[in-house]
Amino acid sequence: MQEAVVPVLTARLVATSRPDIKQATVTLHYKTGATRITTRLPVIEVSLDNGDLFSAGAEFEILLEAHDRRGNVVGEAKAGGSVNPATGTIVLRAGDRMQVPLKMQLEFEGKFKVKALNPTTMTTYCSLDLQTDYAV
Repeated sequence: MQEAVVPVLTARLVATSRPDIKQATVTLHYKTGATRITTRLPVIEVSLDNGDLFSAGAEFEILLEAHDRRGNVVGEAKAGGSVNPATGTIVLRAGDRMQVPLKMQLEFEGKFKVKALNPTTMTTYCSLDLQTDYAV
């Protein structure tokens, strides 16, 4: 009987991995090349330059932190403004520049590195060597 025949369609979906073509260059600056901070809220300029043609419209999430010589976090991006208060990250498009205040720990003094990190993999995009020089 024709009425009893039910067509069946089977589909197998195979996940294919696409190469990550999003590449851009992150650059950190502090006061046009200064190496000493004199305040507990230094402003770091983060810029994102085009890496290739495909990264032109892509958004990049960046975690900005300051680490001492032992790798301990001694400063982080101050929540508010362009910094997401829940994650502590900033989002930039290729070609953007942003000034981000860095909140340093009150008891820390000495040399440290400001790092622009990928928040998912914690790989370092760029780093900047600085030192405290607080006037007391």
